[in-house]
Amino acid sequence: MRFASSGSRLNWIETEFEQGADIPLPPGSSGYSGKFVVRVPRSLHRTLVEAAEREGVNLNAFVTTLLAQGVGQERAVRDIETAAKTCDRPAVSQDSDDAKGRGARSA
Repeated sequence: MRFASSGSRLNWIETEFEQGADIPLPPGSSGYSGKFVVRVPRSLHRTLVEAAEREGVNLNAFVTTLLAQGVGQERAVRDIETAAKTCDRPAVSQDSDDAKGRGARSA
């Protein structure tokens, strides 16, 4: 097996970077392979396969999309809850001047 010298590798990385290419991380540089096994009931497996077929994608792509959407929704809810806790403005009550029409400006 032939290995490139560190100088050659650095030149390649610099050239690729200058051309705007994505530089892949070295193997083993993270603890995540991008693969994991999930056991699901047969009925759920069938439902997922059928839904993926309706969408015209493979099962892996479909499940990846579902997982990403779920994580995104969880993050959005957390962000909204955090924003609500830090909001300085008190909520408008039903019997405030605006609700009774006294504070509203006419157009």
